[in-house]
Amino acid sequence: MSPIIILWCHPRSVSSAMARIMLERGDLKVFHEPFIYLYYVGDGKKKLAYFDVHPDHPTSYVGIKEMILKGALAQPVFAKDMSYYVSDYIDKDPGFVKRVTNTFLIRHPAKSIPSY
Repeated sequence: MSPIIILWCHPRSVSSAMARIMLERGDLKVFHEPFIYLYYVGDGKKKLAYFDVHPDHPTSYVGIKEMILKGALAQPVFAKDMSYYVSDYIDKDPGFVKRVTNTFLIRHPAKSIPSY
């Protein structure tokens, strides 16, 4: 099984630019916020305006995790996601946490807050 790298971040941390860089490499399967489906669709914690739900995307924690693990069967995986999307689940899944390389991106509030 190939490596899985997850970049955990907060909103407005310039993480989408990092995901774009990883996508442009061409050698990674890139998932852009796969757990957004858990937070907004599966658990329905909030409504998100202008969110196009793809019917084939899993909406449960287990389903999204399996999608990421399946991606790693063919090639290395990079995922970028908001840590608060999975905060109710990830700490109860030490096997997944150990399986992936967890990285973090934190942008100074003086830059991230005004960018809202």
